[in-house]
Amino acid sequence: MDETGIIKEAKCPTCGVVLSKMPGRKITCKACNNPIYKRTHPIDNVQILVNEHGKNTIEQVYHEIAMNRRYIGIASNYCSEKEIEQQRNILKTRFGSEPSARDIAWGALNNRLLRESDLHMHKMITFALAQIAYENGEPFIHLLKQVSKYELLRYKQQFIDSGLDSVKIAGGCCPACDADNGRVYTIKEALEIMPIPHSNCSYSYNNLRPGWCTCRWVASFDYLDNENESTQSKSANTDRLEVQVNRQNKVKYRNLGFILILLGILSLMISVYLGWSLLFIGFVVLLIGRLK
Repeated sequence: MDETGIIKEAKCPTCGVVLSKMPGRKITCKACNNPIYKRTHPIDNVQILVNEHGKNTIEQVYHEIAMNRRYIGIASNYCSEKEIEQQRNILKTRFGSEPSARDIAWGALNNRLLRESDLHMHKMITFALAQIAYENGEPFIHLLKQVSKYELLRYKQQFIDSGLDSVKIAGGCCPACDADNGRVYTIKEALEIMPIPHSNCSYSYNNLRPGWCTCRWVASFDYLDNENESTQSKSANTDRLEVQVNRQNKVKYRNLGFILILLGILSLMISVYLGWSLLFIGFVVLLIGRLK
């Protein structure tokens, strides 16, 4: 019997009894009544038989292989194959043995971070480091805070020529984050307070552990909307005032025209020339008032 619970022959991995043939699926050993599982070995791809202990061991190996591929995959988003291989060789020389994929990815990303000057790339590489730390059960909040800081510094850099100075929180992955969703800060205030990531975030990415706050910063244009509303309100008031003034002017011209016509009619009794002149001027004034 193999103590690991893993065997490559047609035998029970628990009691060692020989089986008539290699089973094609899960069976129960007739000798010890323990389950026998058929699996593929993750290293050499041969068919194996395992008991409960061996099944857990194989699943752990598969998980480690998947995570190693994931770590190298994360690093390859920002580092070349040559850079990753160079880091592997450096660590192998330092440790005297084959380094883990986590250590290779961590070192390669940090080396790239030291050479990078773009704030957006700083943010993205630091976020990749936070992912590795989070998934590997290591402290990660300080890395998410650094991601938040790079995001704010990038907005500050972009806002220099635009006159903008406000950002707001976009999130809501848990009740604590939802309470701050949409809250507006100046960039200076946000850098001083650093409200995100939330220390009491309960969100669990891939059900690993709580605290993976997904809140981020976005530009806030709320004050521009307020200015537009104020401008529109002033414009509407001005339009109303102009309408009122025009209406008053029309009334003045109408009254003046009627007065001149009345005076013209009365003047006809004294002087025909004066009367017709006043009548003509009165009608002209009335016409001007209508056209206003």
